[in-house]
Amino acid sequence: MTPMAQIFPEFRRGGKYRSRAAAGMERLYHRCYYDADTGLWRSPTAWWQSANAVETTVDYTAPSGAVAYWHFVENTFAKNSGGFISNDYYDDEGWWALAWLKAFDFSNDGRYLDAAQIIFDDMIDGWDARCGGGIWWTKGDKPSPDGRPRQKNAIANELFFTIAAKLHVRVAADRGAGSYLDWAQRAWSWFAGSGLVNAEGLINDGLTLDCRNDGCPTWTYIQGVILGGLVALYQATGEDALLMQAGSIADAAIQLLTDEDGVLRGPPDNDEVLGVDGPQFKGIFVRNLCELYDVTQNPAYRDFILNNANSIWTWNRGLSFSFGGYWSGPFDRDDGARQGSAMDALNAALLFDTAGTTAYQAEEASIRGLITESLHSGFHGTGYLAGWIHGGQAVTFDVTASSSGRFDIVLRYATVAGARRRIRLNGAVLELWHEFPATGSWSAWRTTTVYDVPLDAGLNQISISFETSPQSIGWLNLDELCIQ
Repeated sequence: MTPMAQIFPEFRRGGKYRSRAAAGMERLYHRCYYDADTGLWRSPTAWWQSANAVETTVDYTAPSGAVAYWHFVENTFAKNSGGFISNDYYDDEGWWALAWLKAFDFSNDGRYLDAAQIIFDDMIDGWDARCGGGIWWTKGDKPSPDGRPRQKNAIANELFFTIAAKLHVRVAADRGAGSYLDWAQRAWSWFAGSGLVNAEGLINDGLTLDCRNDGCPTWTYIQGVILGGLVALYQATGEDALLMQAGSIADAAIQLLTDEDGVLRGPPDNDEVLGVDGPQFKGIFVRNLCELYDVTQNPAYRDFILNNANSIWTWNRGLSFSFGGYWSGPFDRDDGARQGSAMDALNAALLFDTAGTTAYQAEEASIRGLITESLHSGFHGTGYLAGWIHGGQAVTFDVTASSSGRFDIVLRYATVAGARRRIRLNGAVLELWHEFPATGSWSAWRTTTVYDVPLDAGLNQISISFETSPQSIGWLNLDELCIQ
């Protein structure tokens, strides 16, 4: 497989990741994954994975500025606010604490912070002196889900540590014995000395009954959550050693848990995508790697994030912007966990989606048989193209690319009942017909995107035309074309 940096030489170009993330988010909520009655994502998506989907939603909302999905976050909280500590597993409820901390950061709504504190207080009950400290995976005497005896595992303790550290930096006057900072430092001290970090620098799944590293798989999400905790504790204490440890774990994961193209895969001898839980794992790693990048500005982490986002889009995309579990492809199937995990990588790429969109006004392009109007409000520039219903009518845009590569073409339009047009690139048919979904009003402007269009360096011509064979349909007003 060709490395993504060669397929996408423009992979740092701004603009495209926002449109891709928007397409993926629409699928996450509006394609039968989300159940508004329960506030959770439908089976096979598990309860804890719904918490991750909430985090994914906030991560999309914050950098994109698009609040269209925020009411779903509020709905999930309202429908489930009494049950976040009713689960039998400390790790499952810990995911909800992280989700509500992120919701608090975005909204400054104290209800979310209160919920995270209640969950953490419940998790404290799992701490005891066995193996020198740490919390159990399950509550009471309940065995592990896979039938093994009750265990102290990595992910539950990473979540406990991370929540404590993040609560400390959000709760005023948190200090002293029993404070969130105290718990975070105790949890990290225990974790660092537990033997969970192996000789390769990766973290194994848990401890045996005699408190030894169990040698079980180094799942990607285990390498991820710890990064967020270490970053938060560094922000609280300023201890550089914490960032060094986080960098060591991240670097080991990037080296050992990726394929030959640098795309996240998971442990070589274990398929993370099998089963219900595993499809969520990779997104959690990338989400937390973003937090480490934010404080270190390590360009290797930026390039890793963009490489994975590009691979998902190119090789792992199904119908209607669904994403599967194998980020290098092929697409296997879609569900809420797979979609949410892939969205974590696309959301991460939003952090690098700087200004880079070039707009071309339709009224300034070369037109054939069309008229320019300015009757309906909301258009950009000085007007828009109208009177478009007959064969042979067309518009041609001269667009310039600074370098060859793949770009997204975004068309801003209005059509009451919907329309269809042919699109050509440099004389060759790019799309036999492109659908323009109905906007419902001539003053209601929307965009539709043609993805991954290969432009040559320099001048390119993009033509949009009404054809009689196959038949184009519908009245259409075209406002502008953007390249990103």
